[in-house]
Amino acid sequence: NSKHLGPTAPTDTRRPLRHLQAAMALPSLSSLHALRPLRAGSWMRSVAGRCAVGSAHAEQGRCVWSWNARTRSAAEGKQQQRGGSPHLAFVRSFAATAHHRGTRRPPKADTHTSHTMAAAVQYGYGDPSSAIRIEHSFPRPALAPDHLLVHVHASAVNRIDTAMMRGCRREELELDYPLPRILGRECAGEVVSTGSDVTDFSVGDRVFGMLDMFAPAGTHAHLAVLPENHAAHIPLSLPSLAAAALPFGGVVAHNALHHLRADVGRTVLVCGGAGNIGSLAVQLLKHSGCRVIATCKAQDVVQVCRLGADIVLDGQSDSLRWALSGERVDGVLNTVGDAVEEECLEVLSNGGHYVTTSFNYLQGTSTRSMFVRLFALRLKLLAQRNISYDFVLHLTHDGPREALTALAHMAEHNTLRALVDRVYPFEDILAAYEREESEERCGKVLLDHSAL
Repeated sequence: NSKHLGPTAPTDTRRPLRHLQAAMALPSLSSLHALRPLRAGSWMRSVAGRCAVGSAHAEQGRCVWSWNARTRSAAEGKQQQRGGSPHLAFVRSFAATAHHRGTRRPPKADTHTSHTMAAAVQYGYGDPSSAIRIEHSFPRPALAPDHLLVHVHASAVNRIDTAMMRGCRREELELDYPLPRILGRECAGEVVSTGSDVTDFSVGDRVFGMLDMFAPAGTHAHLAVLPENHAAHIPLSLPSLAAAALPFGGVVAHNALHHLRADVGRTVLVCGGAGNIGSLAVQLLKHSGCRVIATCKAQDVVQVCRLGADIVLDGQSDSLRWALSGERVDGVLNTVGDAVEEECLEVLSNGGHYVTTSFNYLQGTSTRSMFVRLFALRLKLLAQRNISYDFVLHLTHDGPREALTALAHMAEHNTLRALVDRVYPFEDILAAYEREESEERCGKVLLDHSAL
């Protein structure tokens, strides 16, 4: 599957050494023989000519190594006496025991000293060509005490970005987004600086995460600021592009599982199984032991089948009532909108759980009347058929950290992957936004920041 950017097989510890060096930030091959174990009790430090990693990681079964000029000379002398290369056994041992949050890189100064950066900036509302402009000297965001400054390697475009670009329902929901602002809500990259209150991340860590829609600066830029509880570590085996496709859809799908009461033996209908939220929800539901029925466009049926759905229906031509032959489902996840809501409620069993990620049917209402109508609908369904009706957001009051960590764990073990539609270079961000709004899209639209 050409759209699968995630790992296709468990991590091979015998992969070429250059990959191991790049992933773990080791010295060059010629310096490997100069590595030796640290004594217990050492703390992480960085001084001239020496790199040490604390023994706290060793207590968790992780490798701890030190390097300096003196040990290098001693190792060279021993190598000459006995002949052969002393580094091969070490490399095998290190690769077999290293973990993605194991040996961390030593603290280092933020090398991004410029006060400006490249960014995709929104100056108005409308289509991409009139609303977005790439700036190469836009002010970099300020770093709060509980935030991470991330050098963005990859980011994604989602429906929140396009809605904010067009100013959808800005007046109806009484939302005021100050312009100009940087677009983008999710990304993957490397930590280059941390706030004073950050405890779980260090400079050099690979992370992925997301922002809420009210964040002052987005992720479609060279640098982005993420709250600590909105980020998680990226497994070594997961490329940055694949990680950037997970946050928004993965967190929404993860939160939906709680409302759907996902469990072994339950049957759940996912409307929109080829979208970012729907495709990840199909995999999470299967992992929970559910029987999954998914709808999608005819051209996406094969893709959704590969994700593990038990039954895949053509959502554009098949009637749910006819296709299911009177069968009732225990839960419904609607990622499409109000167009299929009535049919979904008809095939939902009494006492079932209905979850939607769309407020399309409430367009034209104010914030207050929107929630009044939602509350009235919930009471009606609960009273008539004992159906619980929930709207799922991508964020929770304590942040998506727990959900992101769970997603990273599943991706590391090849049990979760995001469908990727296309990858655009950052300079083609206007085309990426147009693709996100296209009806032909299947999966996530990503931006590659490597050229910045």
